[in-house]
Amino acid sequence: MKRLSALAYCSLIIALCLHCSDHKQMAAKASVANLPHLDTLRQHLWQSRAITVVYPASMDSTLKSLSTALHPFKVRMISAEQAQPENLKGSLFLIGTPENNPWICNTPLRPAIHFQPPSILLNSQIIPEDAVAFLSFYPNPHAPYFPLFLATANDERQLREALARRMREGFSAFGWGGWQYEVYQGPYRIRCGKYHPTDWTLLAERQFQAASTVVAPPSAACFEYHWHGDSTNRSDFRSFVMACDQQAAAVLAFCDTIWHEASIPVHGFPDMEAKGLALNNTSPLQFSIQANRIDAIANSVYSTSWLGPQNQFLLRRILGAPRFPLLEAGLALTFNPSWQKHGLSYWKDRLAHTGLLPGLADLEAFWADEYQSPFLRQLAAAAFCDFLLRHWGKAAFLENYANWAPDAAALLSMEPQWQSYLSENAIMPEPREAGTVPYLKGFNFAHEGYAIYNGYGSKLAAGMLQEQFSLGANAVAIVPYSYMRSPNAPQPLSIMNRAGTENDESVIRDLVYARRLGLQTVLKPQIWMGGGHWPGDVRMDNKADWEAFFRHYTRWIVHYALMAELYNADVFCVGVEFAQATLIEPDAWREVIRTVRAIYSGRLTYAANWGPEFEELAFWDELDLIGLNCYYPLSEAKQPSEAELSERFEQVLQKARAVSNTFGRPLILTEIGFTSTATPWQQPHLDGEGEAYLGSAQLRCYHIVTQALARSTDWCRGVLWWKYPSYPTLGGEGHTGFTPNDKPTEEQLPELFGRLPE
Repeated sequence: MKRLSALAYCSLIIALCLHCSDHKQMAAKASVANLPHLDTLRQHLWQSRAITVVYPASMDSTLKSLSTALHPFKVRMISAEQAQPENLKGSLFLIGTPENNPWICNTPLRPAIHFQPPSILLNSQIIPEDAVAFLSFYPNPHAPYFPLFLATANDERQLREALARRMREGFSAFGWGGWQYEVYQGPYRIRCGKYHPTDWTLLAERQFQAASTVVAPPSAACFEYHWHGDSTNRSDFRSFVMACDQQAAAVLAFCDTIWHEASIPVHGFPDMEAKGLALNNTSPLQFSIQANRIDAIANSVYSTSWLGPQNQFLLRRILGAPRFPLLEAGLALTFNPSWQKHGLSYWKDRLAHTGLLPGLADLEAFWADEYQSPFLRQLAAAAFCDFLLRHWGKAAFLENYANWAPDAAALLSMEPQWQSYLSENAIMPEPREAGTVPYLKGFNFAHEGYAIYNGYGSKLAAGMLQEQFSLGANAVAIVPYSYMRSPNAPQPLSIMNRAGTENDESVIRDLVYARRLGLQTVLKPQIWMGGGHWPGDVRMDNKADWEAFFRHYTRWIVHYALMAELYNADVFCVGVEFAQATLIEPDAWREVIRTVRAIYSGRLTYAANWGPEFEELAFWDELDLIGLNCYYPLSEAKQPSEAELSERFEQVLQKARAVSNTFGRPLILTEIGFTSTATPWQQPHLDGEGEAYLGSAQLRCYHIVTQALARSTDWCRGVLWWKYPSYPTLGGEGHTGFTPNDKPTEEQLPELFGRLPE
């Protein structure tokens, strides 16, 4: 790469810095009236599919993989020494300190960023000296209809480390559509927020600042504890600390040693949202031996159930890294007597009869398989270590720990003993107390936000659950999603784990919170399909593909059945709207249901699509509740009478009652909903996009349905409306979608729910 001479570069820096104060004054006076809308910036970026990166040559080695991190955009890398004003047009990413990249100082970004040497001010607040600031999707002053991205700091080393972390995190870590400004100290995000999309002022409700960190008094030699919360919930942190220390003491006793190493930093957060905003990771427990750091959520939702993996730090320091990595991961879990509430022995015995734990020949692959339930992967590893301790004894286990790398023959020789170990104290599941099915009245609770603070697990979502309860709901369906790329090709189904998705910790938080409110909980996992497809399109071409599909599906649904059992969901839904697959392969679905039944002791349902699937389904007798996603049209007319709508819905209920009577099972409407459009009764399943808003039409349909359901109490045992959002600003006047939030319907929900049976 051709570079300017040192003298020429120094001259450029001096010249630009001399102009810096003038640019600040000009920027301070600049009006935002002509700045583009945020959507315009996004549109121009995606249309051009190109971005120019201007960076200091001294950071060449750090940024060598930046093009990969910014895929799918075409990235043009230009050093600050070579850059010319014309290079700053289009989408622009400026990287560097004010000293090593003068274009940063020369680009007027007030009020977002400005410089008062030696300080960097973000939104008029000085960032800490050791911090790194990021700006995303801000109007580029050199080309206002294109976005500007910025990564800057006072210290180049801190900037290098921050960029390296973000490139490891991948594309989304640069704030594409997420946060527009962020400040990091080390790995922790201490400030973040967004700007108004038109006037570019700060959005007060989208600003977050981390709580100050408190170093807890030392309680044990192994760990040094840091609390990222306030005093109101520190009791949960104390319980967390005590559990960690007790497990550490057990590890040291097992290894017959004392701790001579430096203390390992453990950072505790009061909730999922606080941890997610700080780290872009919402897992209840994450750790990095390489980075020498443990981060965890310390609250009553997760309690100490997720602890165990932190013990790998101690084992690594004391025993070294084993050649068979599964040993370290599994042994660490055995020191938590309350792992997943009940401990290793309980879950090994509880699942012994299910066939879900692998044989030894498949154990390592099973443990490494990202599509397997994380719960089962951990259980398999921990159970194997417990088995070896019994099979060999502790002394032999410790002697073999570091260097044992079993071949297939060695594992095969132990298979009979392994199977005997798994089955020796098997616990058969006992169904929960039967009794009358309570009448469920509530909503499908939709994870509508994907920015940590507005989806499942967030404070806003907690508020929306509380709001549903206050409106008269006594039940809620939590709806985590996975996805399939094609309806005709079997593929593994992912369990969501990225922060901001319907990941395990967010689903668990909302299940727990809903139960604490007194709501009945329905866990209803669903499959999303792109390209205009839906689960009703799933149809395989041959027997082998069908077998592969059900193998993948069973593995996925089992994970949520375990979650439903662990967190006492009142109803579990084994599938949603596989309108062809259920009619073509009913026996395969019976096997899915029996597998789930072996795990989950509550009531089971399936949510069938309206029409042929619901009316012809053969395996309702395997379930406790018949589920109907009820989107039958109620009229073709633009202005039907009340009598016509009522009569048509009564006909729908007659079909539903016939199915209920045939199979001797009560029925719930697992979904029913109407958009806020002029004629939602014509095709109720359509989402209303592009239609004119009419909130009163939605309310009319709610009245028709409620009036009829109030008379159908013996066989119909509930209604779960589609849908209620996870944050409060989704809905309202002009929003044509299904939610009644902030629309005329919402005002009458207490009365409507009140008409239904208790």
